[in-house]
Amino acid sequence: MFALHRKTVTLDRELKAAEAAFTADPTEENFNALSGVREQLLSAVGSEALIAGFGAASGRVVDVIS
Repeated sequence: MFALHRKTVTLDRELKAAEAAFTADPTEENFNALSGVREQLLSAVGSEALIAGFGAASGRVVDVIS
């Protein structure tokens, strides 16, 4: 789970850098880089739900599909 957190933090930093690059120079190359980072970040965030017990510490009831 720590690796997922680290990946998410890294992708968040990359997203901010890609947004800044696209804002400064709105080229197709920068847009494609921005889109790629967004897709990776959404994939990483979505994978949290696949972790057995995710959210259990908050008291949330989670049904684990095995």
